[in-house]
Amino acid sequence: MVTPSPTPSNPKLVFRKEVLARVRVSYPALWTWMRDGKFPLPVELVGSGQSDHVAWIEAEIDEWFATRPRRVPKGAKLAEVA
Repeated sequence: MVTPSPTPSNPKLVFRKEVLARVRVSYPALWTWMRDGKFPLPVELVGSGQSDHVAWIEAEIDEWFATRPRRVPKGAKLAEVA
């Protein structure tokens, strides 16, 4: 489960289009990850609840990427990959 980190006083925000470009999945897949606690939740910028009024904190997305496992090439020995 992805837990929110403390929010910096002036966080850089990333909007949906850029998040999808970085993560390279469809929005339904991203939504499923968020629902299942596997991806950071966006912050609501306007109280309307509309999807175009939310953004993600860039540091949380960077943190999420840092937790992704590394893919080991087939036939490689782990000592060679590190």
